[in-house]
Order: sequence, then C-alpha cells, then structure tokens
Amino acid sequence: MLVYRVLSGYQFSDPCLRWRAAGTGDASFLKGLFDPDSRSMFRSLGLPPEMIDIMVAQQWLARQTAYAAQYPEAVDLIILYEDTPVGRFLLTQDGDRLHLIDLMLASHIRSRGIGSEVLTAAQVVAADMGLNRVTLCVAATNSSAQRLYQRLGFVVDPPQQSADMTITMTYPTRPLHR
Repeated sequence: MLVYRVLSGYQFSDPCLRWRAAGTGDASFLKGLFDPDSRSMFRSLGLPPEMIDIMVAQQWLARQTAYAAQYPEAVDLIILYEDTPVGRFLLTQDGDRLHLIDLMLASHIRSRGIGSEVLTAAQVVAADMGLNRVTLCVAATNSSAQRLYQRLGFVVDPPQQSADMTITMTYPTRPLHR
C-alpha cells in the first residue's frame, strides 16, 4: 500500500523515534495501551473489578472488530521510542484524504512531543502524496487531544448528527477549492 511505503520512509526530527508495521505479536501490547484509560472510565462508575475486566475485554474486542470491518485497508503502526514500543498509530487513505483512525500512546510517554511528531508526520506524508486533507475523530470529552490537534492546525468540522459523542477535525494540506 502506498501509504505504508511513504510512511516507512519518513524521518522524524527526534532520532529516537520511529515506527514499524504492527504484527500479531503486538496484540497484548496494544491491549495494554487501551486498558488503563478504559479501566479508569469503568472505575469511575463504581463497577467491581471482575466486571471491569469483562467490560474492558468486550470493549477492546468490539473496537478491534469495528476497525477491521470499517477500515480493511488501514495501516497499523507501532510507535517506537529508543526501540521500545510506546504507541499505536492506525490510519487509512480514503480518496483525497488521509484519515487518522487511532493514536494511542503509553501514559508514561505522553506530553513529551511524540504525539505531535506522529501527527506532523501524517500531515507531511498526506501533502507529499498529493492528498487534500488529514481527518480524525476525537471524543468530545477529550479536551487535551483537541487542544493538541488545534495547535497542529486541525479545525473542527461543522457539527454533524452523531450519537457517538465525537468531534470530526480536519487539517487541510492545501487550500480546498469548493
């Protein structure tokens, strides 16, 4: 896939940062990235630990199944810092846009500029590929991610009818002609 070939050649400004294709051996790492945030949400509801385990496992399976069904051509990358897995970046090309499906970073590595580097790479790659825009969806309650995206030039799309409580944001790689 062209997106993967272009991404694999990208050089980050931080020499400790790189990415590689995700494989079947990364399943437990990926679930481990997902667990802490999901568990804290269920803990806040006062659920017992056994029920939280079940809910997190079901939510993870549902998420992975939905991504595979909705984005069969997605590129799944493991983000490495000093050759240690620290995150996941899942994205796909859809017509004239690069759509960012999922970006997860381990909690101990957040707020160190890695998310900004990864998103900037997506913006550069989309422009290099001649795509018009980069899009993503973010939870309406995730204000820290929204601030990061806005700082990098993403703008909130007009509100849409949506029951899933997400906000769609777009980064135009070049002026859009309407």
